Amino acid sequence: MQRNTRNRQLILRLLGEWTDGSPPPHSASTLLYCLENMVEHQWEGYDIPNAVPRKEQVYRTLRDLVKAGLVTITKEKQDPLSNGLPFWENQYQLVGEVDKNAIMKDCQDLHRKVSRAKHGFNLFGAVMDRGLPADEVKPLLAQVKALMQKTHPDKFKGLEVEFKLMQEAAKWIKSGIPLPMPTHGANDNVVLTLTKAR
Repeated sequence: MQRNTRNRQLILRLLGEWTDGSPPPHSASTLLYCLENMVEHQWEGYDIPNAVPRKEQVYRTLRDLVKAGLVTITKEKQDPLSNGLPFWENQYQLVGEVDKNAIMKDCQDLHRKVSRAKHGFNLFGAVMDRGLPADEVKPLLAQVKALMQKTHPDKFKGLEVEFKLMQEAAKWIKSGIPLPMPTHGANDNVVLTLTKAR
């Protein structure tokens, strides 16, 4: 591999960090967005280039890193939020952190699922998508406990945040997950039936 340029060093560092609220792997467009943000807002602690690398430079750097065996590519299906069609996108991550990244993603996805089941989400004053069928709650707790084992700080370093996410998810499940119910307004008087798992 050629000598590490500033772009290579920055991309390698970004591939080892959470960006835009998500753990690695990251797409080329996410990395480019971070580099643009880095230059515009002069992030502290980074060797920032004078100008934002061009899109072609980012792709070329990623290709070089893949050829050098430092970065690996996975393809992930993306579902656009608007009316666009789903598409496959290359995601990049450091070769030595594939397993760790998978655990981080599993924890994030499971925490999001439990949070939605417990609290739903508010859309224009209406609570939506809240609850789970009773037969899905116990297996969900088993998944959370399994990930707590994989992320326990006494066994693994660098996954402390994920361990805390799983602790929070377990607490929500043990306090009771409501059964699914119709959408209701913010001021509606709603009686929840909770399914508790131990």
